[in-house]
Amino acid sequence: VLQAVKTLEICVRVSKECRVECLAHRVPRLLYKTIRKYNRSRRHSELLHQLLQVCLYLTSSRGEATTTMSTPVAADGQDVDGVAESLELWIDMLHMHRESTDLFTLSARLCKRTLATLNANKWSIDKALWRLRLLHAMMAKTAKTQWIVARVAPMTHYTKDHLHPQKAASILHALVDVVCMIP
Repeated sequence: VLQAVKTLEICVRVSKECRVECLAHRVPRLLYKTIRKYNRSRRHSELLHQLLQVCLYLTSSRGEATTTMSTPVAADGQDVDGVAESLELWIDMLHMHRESTDLFTLSARLCKRTLATLNANKWSIDKALWRLRLLHAMMAKTAKTQWIVARVAPMTHYTKDHLHPQKAASILHALVDVVCMIP
């Protein structure tokens, strides 16, 4: 499965035609279902990373994983339900992988792109805002607790794979701001 996903990632990164065909055949919905099946185990992390990369390339206009806004995931008349489903998935991924730098930041980028292109109903935006605020509050509280503990006892340093709660809280704050700007 990992090799197949790596091959798909290369195809959607390099070929615009491949991205167009994947979107036309609603491959993102298949990817969302696949992502939901994996958990936080170490052996699933690499596969999840590759799947998130594929989703990121499918949402970009040129296939580049840049932070600039890109072509909408769902233009008028396209897979609006799939976009709303993906928003829920990205928020779930933010919550599940809040300690993994790579998976959290990829999920945050996908969430931001989905929010920027979302033309779903008000309920899904309100629910997303509510969930992001709760997750932000939890990460801010975790960061504050770790700061207090670090003052008393020596703290272990975070590795590249382990996301610091303060960084996660700032990323989530930016996502909350994006949701608040949606009319």
